[in-house]
Amino acid sequence: MLSQSRRLIRVIKLLRLFDQRRGRTADGIAKLLGVTRRTFFRDLQALRAAGVPIVNDEKTHIYFLKRDQHRRPTDLTVDELFAMWAISATVQNHHVPFYSDLKTAVKKIVRSTSPAARRKFSRMTRCIEFTSRKLADLSQIVVNYRVILDAIASLQEIKMAYRVLNGTELRETTFRPYRLIFNEYSWYVVGHSSNHNELRLFNLVSITEPRLTKTKFSKPRNFSWEAIAGDAWNISPGPHKQRNIVILRFSAVVAPSIARVQWHKSQQLRPMNDGSLLFKVKVSGYGEISWWIMRYGEHVEVLFPKVLRLSVAARLGRAAAMYAPEHEVKRVRSPSLQDY
Repeated sequence: MLSQSRRLIRVIKLLRLFDQRRGRTADGIAKLLGVTRRTFFRDLQALRAAGVPIVNDEKTHIYFLKRDQHRRPTDLTVDELFAMWAISATVQNHHVPFYSDLKTAVKKIVRSTSPAARRKFSRMTRCIEFTSRKLADLSQIVVNYRVILDAIASLQEIKMAYRVLNGTELRETTFRPYRLIFNEYSWYVVGHSSNHNELRLFNLVSITEPRLTKTKFSKPRNFSWEAIAGDAWNISPGPHKQRNIVILRFSAVVAPSIARVQWHKSQQLRPMNDGSLLFKVKVSGYGEISWWIMRYGEHVEVLFPKVLRLSVAARLGRAAAMYAPEHEVKRVRSPSLQDY
């Protein structure tokens, strides 16, 4: 499902490029999308199979969208159509900014199929429900996303303000965005910040008033997000990117759910006779993994390293102190429906 979702996102980006009424070569399009020529031609074939009239000028080798042409029905199967709808439903629940474009694209494709296919598709969509946690107001994220995406595609610097860790102070920087990243309900952008004179990672929520400048930039040839993230537990590597061994013991209560997920590329699991689970991983930095460990409370113990064990113990101690008898708070009145 994840690989299908990534391909669908690429195809939609490709369609948006063609919709800008400007032809491009295969190499130019592949460079803008950050993919290989081979991947571009596969995605191009998918668009053409969906009835999108993309043509190629044999003299200039320019690809462009031929407009005002009668569109033939797609030759997608109902199962393929259903898969596209399912991906759009999961994307909606994850609040990605381009959901409206994806929803419109799926609707257009559905309308171009045969009546029999539409009836079967309609029956299938009533048989499945997608649920997940939702974010609050996304309006600012969508604005930031579109400005930054345009900047990446056109290789233009942006001026922007960002909130520092305390959440109140705003600072300005000139930013060269290299890559947008979606991770655990949040959007990030990585690029070069003039204020720091180095690569920085910003959460789109922390960015305000991004605006395109007329200044062009060149992305470093050796730029690789995978190399930057390295062995980070999630998205932010430690300050020195040093790999650290972490060994945890999960109780039998949560061991099955832990074992079902590939939490990190380096993880090693060892089930114990009592139902518990030993979990070993190599990560850069302890910050992100310590927050993950805290989720499981009394059902996980840090066995190694000692510095991480002491850090988690200190946090749990402070949390327990809030519930001590001497910190008993006055009983809070239960809210009624009239309070909302």
